[in-house]
Amino acid sequence: MGIIGSFGDAAGNPVIERATCTVCGACATICPVEVLSRSDGEIRIDPSKGFGCIACGQCMMVCPSDSIAVTGRKLGPGDVIALPAPTLRATFDQGEVTGVAEDIDETGALLVRSGARLVRVVAGDVTAVRAR
Repeated sequence: MGIIGSFGDAAGNPVIERATCTVCGACATICPVEVLSRSDGEIRIDPSKGFGCIACGQCMMVCPSDSIAVTGRKLGPGDVIALPAPTLRATFDQGEVTGVAEDIDETGALLVRSGARLVRVVAGDVTAVRAR
C-alpha cells in the first residue's frame, strides 16, 4: 500500500476494528511514535506517547486485515492506495530506465517518461510503448 499524504497540526486518531483485528502486531511494530503497542493479547492505543499519532498511515498500510483506520491531519482510510502486484513492479536490474513515472496501464505496469519515449516497466521486462 501507499499513502497519499497527511497534513495539519492536530494529532491523528487511530481506531482499531476489534472484531477483525488479528492482533498480529504489525501496526505496533511499524508505528514510529509508539502510539500503538501490543500488550496482553490486544493492540493498545496511547495518544499521550511522544507527539501523539502523527497520521503517517503506516499502520493502515501494513495491517493484513484492514482493521485499523487513522483520521485527522487530513488523512482517512480512503487515502491508502493499492500498489501494483510485486510481479508488476520495477526491479533493481531495470535501472537503465530513468525518467518520471507518468501512469499505470490497464495491466498495472508502470509507464515511465524516458526522454521522448514512454516506457512500460514490468518486472524483468522493459519495452518502449510509444514515442510522444
